[in-house]
Amino acid sequence: MFRPDELPLLQKAVEDEVVRRRLKSSGFAATVFGVLTLFSGVVPPADLLLLGLGALLSFCGLWNLVMVTPAGLLMSAISLVAVGAYNLGSMILTAASGQHASGAWPVLGVFQIIWGFQAVKTWRRFRHTLVGDVSDAIRTRAHGLVDALRRANPKNENDVVVLNAASGAAPTVVRLRLAPEGLLALAMGKDDVVFATRQQVAFEIKSESKFPRATKGVLRIAGRSWTGSTTPEGAERLRVWMGQPESVARAA
Repeated sequence: MFRPDELPLLQKAVEDEVVRRRLKSSGFAATVFGVLTLFSGVVPPADLLLLGLGALLSFCGLWNLVMVTPAGLLMSAISLVAVGAYNLGSMILTAASGQHASGAWPVLGVFQIIWGFQAVKTWRRFRHTLVGDVSDAIRTRAHGLVDALRRANPKNENDVVVLNAASGAAPTVVRLRLAPEGLLALAMGKDDVVFATRQQVAFEIKSESKFPRATKGVLRIAGRSWTGSTTPEGAERLRVWMGQPESVARAA
């Protein structure tokens, strides 16, 4: 499926694609909301702070659409925090002055600040992407491998394992493709794709149930971890692939 020496290039190819998609979507959204904010800022009485935020959003949006650099992820994060702080602060000042303040804007502001800090974490993870080039052949292979895993049926393909992971308020499904040279993991809907060697993978079984038939455990891959459940067949496939005796897999 892939050679060990290809893993870093395949990983870079999928991460570059993730960043390009995020920059495109955030750039479009920031440009639209920036223009709307600018119009809101000039409506009498003019709000200079709102005009500044509109200009910041518009600049960040256009930057992400044109420049396509990881720095755009950080700029988007800063913009989110700034807009959230404005929405939160303006409503607090309105309420303090004795005027009626809508409860929706402060709530939105809090969420925007949270999203902004989450975006900073995203930038920290992907800040080294888009540096250096990856061949079109590698990009095509990476896309094909990920797409095939997304559509794979674990009932018909004995090298596929599906883990239903409970990740706080945002559960996800982690799909794994087991290969002699390594492993491909895809967290559905999370833009999280990992190519890893056997040495970077561990599965710690926590419990097993008969009704429904499931094996619960913690899956760790190259610094990431998911807690969830898979079928007993899936757990067995992982155990055999990792070359672990059954007693070790259960007690790990």
